[in-house]
Formats: sequence, structure tokens, C-alpha cells
Amino acid sequence: MMDSMKRIIILFCATLFGAALLSGCAGNAPAFNPSQSPAATPVQTPAETLAPTPTPLTEAMVLQDLQDTWGDLFQPALLSYFPEAFFQAENSWQFFDVEPEERAWLLACTEAFSQQLTESLESVSQEVSNRLGLAVQMEESQISAPSWQLCAAIFQASGSPEAGQAALKNSMAVSAEVLSSSPASVQLSISVEPLPYKEALAMAAADEAALRSAQFLYSYLLTVYDAEMNELEYVQPAPEGSLAEGIVWPLESHTRLRKTWFADRDDGARKHTGTDIWAEADTPIYSCTDGIVTSISTSSGQGNAVIITDPYGYEFHYYHMIRQTDFLQEGDPVSAGELIGHVGNTGNSDRDHLHLSIISPEGLFINPYPYLAAVEP
Repeated sequence: MMDSMKRIIILFCATLFGAALLSGCAGNAPAFNPSQSPAATPVQTPAETLAPTPTPLTEAMVLQDLQDTWGDLFQPALLSYFPEAFFQAENSWQFFDVEPEERAWLLACTEAFSQQLTESLESVSQEVSNRLGLAVQMEESQISAPSWQLCAAIFQASGSPEAGQAALKNSMAVSAEVLSSSPASVQLSISVEPLPYKEALAMAAADEAALRSAQFLYSYLLTVYDAEMNELEYVQPAPEGSLAEGIVWPLESHTRLRKTWFADRDDGARKHTGTDIWAEADTPIYSCTDGIVTSISTSSGQGNAVIITDPYGYEFHYYHMIRQTDFLQEGDPVSAGELIGHVGNTGNSDRDHLHLSIISPEGLFINPYPYLAAVEP
């Protein structure tokens, strides 16, 4: 019995001690505060599900969008102006095979193209505004349509109405400058102008022969006619570059220099845009100036020909050679007085002679006679 009482007393004391221990622990524990709970570990969202951060529009992006939009949106409508016969001839002389009034379509076509350029820029600015979500304002715009002379040469080089229309569009260069900008608008200065004539014709021509023909046509029309297609009274430009410094006589010996500039050719259909020097067949021909060989060719009009471009951009054309020059290649440098060919009677020619033409960097024919007469032996 005594043992039983001891076990009861020990159990009772243990219970009291446990209760007191639990009570003390509970009293020292802070109350639960959600704001002081440990921070939850953030869940990483895959990168592809995150909303992209908008890229701010830069001036370069606006200008590129303008050029791209113009390229896509501008589609000139000129086919109704083209006479069917214009694309049927095989060479540039088709321009001279019709009466002057039958060429007037070129003026109307050029004017229509200029108007379509203006209207297109207005549509392009609205399209860019809509796509980019900001007001695109053309504060200063300069539109320079190609001359009718360049249009005629581009059409000639292209070979068909559809190709001519596309080539004319591609001949235009669009550039722009940001004058001022804000998050809601941008003010632009836009310029639309033709490429340099050689670049424009190179883009239009299907081959080298078409390019040479178109370049000759452009230079002829630019030299002989004004902006309204009236014949000009030729005025010799002031000498520059190699012409101002002086050229050398192009033949081995003294021969007959003829004053044939602007003489009638092809029964009066065109003017002669060069100077002829009579000489015996196979007489050596020398370059009048330092330069680079830019063309060695054969054609029905020029015969065997060599073109030398001097350091100032003047082209010296030597025509009707007895055979095609095979001791030079295009790209070769030559010096004044260096052999480039031999006198002949090939192409549109009726006797052995050297035909020399000079074309300025702007595309104008220069009368060679006074320069040749100054160095004639």
C-alpha cells in the first residue's frame, strides 16, 4: 500500500511540473504576426511568358520605316502614256524616227510622275503615322522629279512599258532628316530626287549594250534640248579638269581635222556630237589624257570603240576603230599619249577616220574641236 501511495505522489508531481513547464513556454512565445512571417520565395515565370518591354522608337527606326513604306506603297501608274511603238525599235534612234509632236508624251509622262510622287509622300506619311502610333509631319519636303531626258533614257534602257515604269520608280532616292520629335509626333524634312544618271540607267539596263545606248541618248537629249523639248543653241561650257590643263593630239601623225560638231547626220534627224579626224586605216590612236579604260565595245553605230574616263570624270570616246582593242582591258590605267587602238571604218561610218566625243561628268557633250585645234601638229 505504501508503494502505491508513493507512485501516486510521484505521478502527481510530474504532472504539475509538466503543466508548469508548458505554461512557461507558452508565456514567452510571441503572438503570431503574419507581417513578420518569413518572405515567400518568388515563383520564377518563364521568360517567354513575360510581357515584352516596349522598345522606344528611335529616329533611325522612323526614317527606315518611312523608306520601307515608300518602297512598298508607291506604285507609279504611267502605262497609259507610253506609245506602243516606243518599245519596238532596237536602238536609241527610235526617238528620232518620229515627228517632234509625237514625242510630247514624254513631257506629259514626266509631269504625271512628278504629281504621283507628291501624292505618294502624303499617303506614306499617313501610313507611317498609323503604324507607329505617332503623328508624322512633313514640315519641309523637296521633290525633284527626273527630267524628261532621263525618263526617255530609262525607258529606252528598260525595253518594255512595265519594266520602264518599275525602273523609273527605282531611279528615285528617298532620304529624310528628323527636325524635332516628341513621344507623340515627329517632324521630318524629306527629300526625293533621282539617282545620278549613270546609276539610274545602270539599274534600268538589261545589258551593257543597252546601257551604252541609254547613256548616249541621255547625253544627246541633255545637250540638244531644253526642259520643254525645244532645241537649244549650243553654248560651250567653260573648260575644267583635263580640258583646262590641255590634252594631247590623239593620232600618230598630222592628218585632217574636220569641223563637224553639230553637223547634220542621218538625213538631218540628229546632230553630230563629236569631231572627226580623217586618217589612213590602221593609223595608231593615242589617249588624249590620263585616265582609266571604262569601256571596250563594238556596236552598229560606234563600231569598235574605246572609252577613257579621265581623273576629273570626263569621258573621251574613240569610235570606228579598224579592230577591237585586245591589248587593253576595262579598268586598265592609261597615260596621255598611250596607244589605245587604230583608225578604221567600222559602225556608222563611210570612210576611215577617228570620231572623238567628250562627255562631261554631268552628261553633257563637249565640242572637242577647239581643244584638238589647240594641239594640232
